[in-house]
Amino acid sequence: MFEVIEIDAKTWSESYSEFAHAIGFGTVKKPETERIDFAMMGVKDGLPMGYITCHELDSKTVYWQFGAPFPGTNGTINVYRAYEAGAKLCLAKYDKIVTYIGNHNIPMLKMAMQVGFRITGIRVNGLEILVEHTLLKGDKDG
Repeated sequence: MFEVIEIDAKTWSESYSEFAHAIGFGTVKKPETERIDFAMMGVKDGLPMGYITCHELDSKTVYWQFGAPFPGTNGTINVYRAYEAGAKLCLAKYDKIVTYIGNHNIPMLKMAMQVGFRITGIRVNGLEILVEHTLLKGDKDG
């Protein structure tokens, strides 16, 4: 069985944040540096598939801050399913999802567009170019 679960900010910080970021990115990110409102985790047959951390920008807009697939799931249909299910979960509560994806991350750029995200801008962060993506309620299946 596949599902996306929502995790409140306090539980995420205390139980998941540092571990999930280390697994997904291979770097240490202290939970106290995060400013999120909730996180989502894709789970299949009781095993975590990956995560997305979320920050409300206003009552109608949520920003997907960090996210990553876990080992063994990268490049599989389950990553797409989790991303799509996360979008549906958020669009049930918000009118708009905004996220930034590095211009070098071709698989992520493709997946976001397959789910229905549209390119709406760019941001330069040092030497990295981040491509802004927006998904509006009603754009695809939302």
